[in-house]
Amino acid sequence: MYIIVWAMLVLYALLLAPGASAADDLLFKKLITGNFQQVDPLVVTAFSFLGLFPVLFMIMICKKDTYKLPGWPFSLLSFALGAFSLLFYSHWKGQKVRTRSRIPLRFIAIISSRLWIGLYLALTIAG
Repeated sequence: MYIIVWAMLVLYALLLAPGASAADDLLFKKLITGNFQQVDPLVVTAFSFLGLFPVLFMIMICKKDTYKLPGWPFSLLSFALGAFSLLFYSHWKGQKVRTRSRIPLRFIAIISSRLWIGLYLALTIAG
């Protein structure tokens, strides 16, 4: 049942969502090509924050990656698919099978450090 609801959400987002398609939308083209001077600053800020949320979810998932299904592929897919990949992971991750994360502790220490998060936040705000 869950996979049907997930597929319906994806189909709605791709086929039935209101607005112009990505190929015809001038605002979307300006944002993707980096012509930020021609776009309202609030829209640019919201667009920049869309890149921040997958990083934050990647940090949260990788720190606690002890479930049967590995979380890092879904975290990486969330940069392209957004919450659709994270919804699939959150439902199908299964039971905890490990006591420690499968991600190396060095990588977890880097991505969860205040320096990394602050740098990424500063780049998002400045971008």
